[in-house]
Amino acid sequence: MDALELKKMLLEAVANDWDDGRQYLGMSMIGQCPRKLFFDLVEGRRQPGVQGVLYCHEGYVHERDVRARLEQMGIEVEEVGKELVAFGGRVQGHIDGVVGGVLLEVKSVNADGLENVRDMGAKLRHYDQVQAYMHWGGYERALVVYKERESGELWVCEVVRNAEVGRKLEEKARGILAAVDAGEPPECECGHCRR
Repeated sequence: MDALELKKMLLEAVANDWDDGRQYLGMSMIGQCPRKLFFDLVEGRRQPGVQGVLYCHEGYVHERDVRARLEQMGIEVEEVGKELVAFGGRVQGHIDGVVGGVLLEVKSVNADGLENVRDMGAKLRHYDQVQAYMHWGGYERALVVYKERESGELWVCEVVRNAEVGRKLEEKARGILAAVDAGEPPECECGHCRR
């Protein structure tokens, strides 16, 4: 085996982390544009290229690291990977874990991303994600752990369940699923969707 063969093998192993065969609306993506989510459901999500797959893989690495640190301190992380289901399985989410009855979500970010959450709190798409988990999973609070990829620096944001946001996300999901059933894409809300 030479260096190029080893690199190729390592990249191929990471590519296996990418799941593009989802047949459901993911709660982790619920904060995105309804039109994008519609096309992701109808046509399947596109693999984001090598760099995107590597970011996805690194996210899992940092998630495992945070859980391992908590467990080394004697803090049990329960319900790792627990599946949350709504609309007969057409909407699904998989949580990172629960610590002391509080939902745990781990995100890896670059230095600018860490600075932004320090200043502004949880990113909106992550806020919507944990609100969806709390809505459909019955949790009242969430801790979103942000880990900076290079330095390992951490920042934790607490998010409290907001029933109104949960209802809005449920309505959004209902609308996207109805659009899929009707074969009519919803309007774009982000200004960047194709078509």
